[in-house]
Amino acid sequence: MIRTIALAAAATLALGLGTAAAQDYTLDPISGATKLAAGFAPDPIVIDVQAGGDLDAYAATACYGFVEAAPTYRVFYTAGDAPLIFSVTAEIDTTLIISDPQGNWVCNDDTNGLNPEIVFDVPLNGQYDIWVGTYSKAGAVTVPLTITGVGAGVGTIGGAVLDYTLEPVHGTIDLDTGFTPDPHVTDITVGGPVDIEATPETAGACWGFTTAEPTLRLNYTAGSIFPLYIYAIAHTDIVLAVNNPDGTWFCDDDSAGDFNPLVIFDAPASGQYDIWVGTYSEGAAAEAALYISEVNAGPGEIADDGNALNWDLDPLFGYDELPGGFGTQVVDVEAGGTVSPTDLGESCVGFVTAAPTYRIYYEGTAPLTFAVAAPLTFAVAAAGADTTLVVADPDGYWFCSDDANGTVDPEVVIDPGYTGQYDIWVGTFAGDGGTTGATLTITEGEAVARLNWDLEPTYGITDYGIGVAPGPLTVELDAGGDIDAAIAVTEEVCNGFVTTQSSYRINYASSGRSLTFAVTAGEDTTLVIADPDGAWFCNDDFDGLNPAITFEFALDGPYDVWVGAYAGAGIMVPATLTITEGDTITEPVETTAIDATLEPVAGATELTAGFAPDPFVVEVDAGGPIDAYTAVEDAFCVGFVTEAPTYVLDYTAGAYPLTIRATSERDTTLLVQAPDGTFECNDDTNELDPEVTFAAPDPGLYAIWVGTYAGDGTTAPATIEISELGGTVATTTLLDWALDPTDGTATLEAGFEPDPFIVDVTAGGQIDAVAGTGDDTCWGYVTVGPTYRLNYTGSAPLGFLVESASDTVLVISDPDGNWICADDEGGNYNPAVFLETPAAGQYDIWVGTFTGESAPATLTITATDPVAGAEPIPVEPTEPTEPVTPDTAAAIDPDAVPGFGEGTLNAGFSPDPTTVDVTAGGPIDAAIVDAACNGFITAEPTYRLTYSAASWPLILSAVSEADLTIVVRTPDGEFVCNDDTNGANPAVRLEQPAAGAYEIWVGTYAPGPTQAGTLFISEISAGP
Repeated sequence: MIRTIALAAAATLALGLGTAAAQDYTLDPISGATKLAAGFAPDPIVIDVQAGGDLDAYAATACYGFVEAAPTYRVFYTAGDAPLIFSVTAEIDTTLIISDPQGNWVCNDDTNGLNPEIVFDVPLNGQYDIWVGTYSKAGAVTVPLTITGVGAGVGTIGGAVLDYTLEPVHGTIDLDTGFTPDPHVTDITVGGPVDIEATPETAGACWGFTTAEPTLRLNYTAGSIFPLYIYAIAHTDIVLAVNNPDGTWFCDDDSAGDFNPLVIFDAPASGQYDIWVGTYSEGAAAEAALYISEVNAGPGEIADDGNALNWDLDPLFGYDELPGGFGTQVVDVEAGGTVSPTDLGESCVGFVTAAPTYRIYYEGTAPLTFAVAAPLTFAVAAAGADTTLVVADPDGYWFCSDDANGTVDPEVVIDPGYTGQYDIWVGTFAGDGGTTGATLTITEGEAVARLNWDLEPTYGITDYGIGVAPGPLTVELDAGGDIDAAIAVTEEVCNGFVTTQSSYRINYASSGRSLTFAVTAGEDTTLVIADPDGAWFCNDDFDGLNPAITFEFALDGPYDVWVGAYAGAGIMVPATLTITEGDTITEPVETTAIDATLEPVAGATELTAGFAPDPFVVEVDAGGPIDAYTAVEDAFCVGFVTEAPTYVLDYTAGAYPLTIRATSERDTTLLVQAPDGTFECNDDTNELDPEVTFAAPDPGLYAIWVGTYAGDGTTAPATIEISELGGTVATTTLLDWALDPTDGTATLEAGFEPDPFIVDVTAGGQIDAVAGTGDDTCWGYVTVGPTYRLNYTGSAPLGFLVESASDTVLVISDPDGNWICADDEGGNYNPAVFLETPAAGQYDIWVGTFTGESAPATLTITATDPVAGAEPIPVEPTEPTEPVTPDTAAAIDPDAVPGFGEGTLNAGFSPDPTTVDVTAGGPIDAAIVDAACNGFITAEPTYRLTYSAASWPLILSAVSEADLTIVVRTPDGEFVCNDDTNGANPAVRLEQPAAGAYEIWVGTYAPGPTQAGTLFISEISAGP
């Protein structure tokens, strides 16, 4: 829409912006050149030219469009009295940029629909370099360029033009100068199928659509004193074209203000005036009033008296330019005023200011129509106040709302949203002249689903309170729905998914007591309530996973209750809603301070990297009176904790990550203050149990608070686990010296006889010793419990040797809990350990094999060095196996069908982790992907994941009893690899994952047979 006065027959659009860096008029034109002189024939000239390119013209010229560096076409022009007009007519949205003989840039986009036109009313002699662009980066296309000296290069709509020989739609009037009443008013219908620009005499000066016939004809007898004013008023954007007695055309769009047109004749001639009133937009129709006056130049001054809405005034809370695809705009404003908009229609109620509250200039993105595919939604939220909303769109149409979707907050949806200026008034329903704080939200896209208390509740309505039987009211229902309450209820923090209509409604008659709503269910539910005043109340986990809301001073009237499911959209769970009088909920005493310097409630410990046992476990009580959300400002921490830390760890860091987790039968939360003073917080990494991991921990004090999610003031037993093995290793994979040894126990004193002491044992197991001990020098596979146990008294040297026909390993936990590991020190793949000054106490001994298979072996315990003088034992020859030769020349095929399927997950998916059983390994060396990639994989992906990303990280890991690797191709084609993030198990963590397809290969570190494994997909942790 154009909001400028347009009285001349043509308009020059020159902008003295200098020469563009991108476009170069010294280059040869792409589609040729010509010489023309004023009066050239034939007229018009039409040339097929190449439009578009890769250069964005705006940066250098402030002109829209994508062009090539070289001009599209060049004209050498000898000027005369005639104008020079350039235009393009095409099926796509084109632009026009011209460098005139003085080097000025002149540009146009959409004079004729989506077609550009540039008019030089007084053209200069010289060189005109012309670029024909495309509005979007569409590549090169062929379009016709029209050059004329007599009229615009546009066609007509069906050949129709404005025709003053036809009978006027609303008749003819005769007026003599000094006529009364003044103004003379005629009610008219405006709009029609004819593009006003289709008439050559009005092309370039007039816009809009009307009938071919004049709207009204005026036979006027002029005097010598008065001017003649012709203007029209409507509630939409209208335009005006007048053909005066000597055949000259006059046009206007918005000179009378408020999108109303005005034409002024300062010295009018007597004779016939044919008048057309049209609409700015094609296909529109509207009622209007046509005014003819000798004393009044239109209604513009009337709108400035403060008693009417006036979009010519500056908006009170500013404006913004919003491009197509902007998403959402949120503005804090004041609602209310003294002006009533009721004259705009019966749906326009409330009280606003004369000036708009806010204004946007919106530019849609869809081609050809200036419309975006998605609607524009305007919504207002004001706590405790009944607000109203008025919006004027670019065509001057009015949209009003009071109580949208069963709320006291208004909402206007304009679908489609056209390009142009939107003026917005935010009012209050009550007209006391006061204002109230409010939030205006402007959204491009589908209207936000709202909860609607005007709909019939799913599970019924009942009267409750005075006059009904006392006692609790219980309702069995299904909790859940498709609407995210966090989006639908903007006034409160509401979790969970609910239906549009309420689950249940009570019509309450107050007895002066409190009113409590509570939900019980076997799964996590939420509660949303609208009270009789339309205020919203929400709760998630008041009692464990069950929500409850109490109204201490309950109002009379309807309470609409939504019972939702926390897990996700469309999930329904059985639940019981209980409504009682007189029961109150004890709120926790809230303070806002926690203090890491206070004495920890459950004590403290010192741990050094490589500590054992791992995990370190301490029993504590979780919970407290302090809301962590308000106590910790710089991190999103939930739950309720004590002022002092629950526990303090003094940690000497090494190369291992540090994981702190809490477990309990209650829903717990975890806050950890690191040595640098920053906080890490977590709620539900392991179902309802929290976990925090420091990938590269600093040495120093870690203050740990274990809280409960619900703030009911109670505490709950909990366990803190501190580990360097991470959250991916289950406790069953840790070597456990508390278990009975599988092959016996011996008690030996220093100088024991016989020496050596020899025991037959079975070597091997399913547990990776690296993962089971946290020591990356402990190779091989062993059982969870010890193979053998030695209780030793004395201080004499102590040696251990394992002998077997298989490749064996040795893992020992000494009396201090230190791990001692060996592999091939005794020769012939036999491990040996020699302790010169052993401590007295319990030695737990694991005898394993390097590859995990079971094998017979002998364990020798001696007071001498078992390696010195040891004779190699003969090894029976075994049948040689054919080695697996890696195929380094083969190539992977990311587009192949995955070996173990594919799936689609959206951000926030459940269950988390999602697992896939796979077979790892293959013949292709992963180094062909990248030199940093280890392992051996198949050509086809193991699995393909299509992921809809949000702000969560994406973690892809694999777990097996074998040493695995992982290779991931991201949607942008990049490869990411990992080998041993979690012991021998790999993990890839993508902090800001893109949406799209992820091809995943799970490989084995060594070439050889494939291995069974599990692929884990998570947004919160690596592995199980």
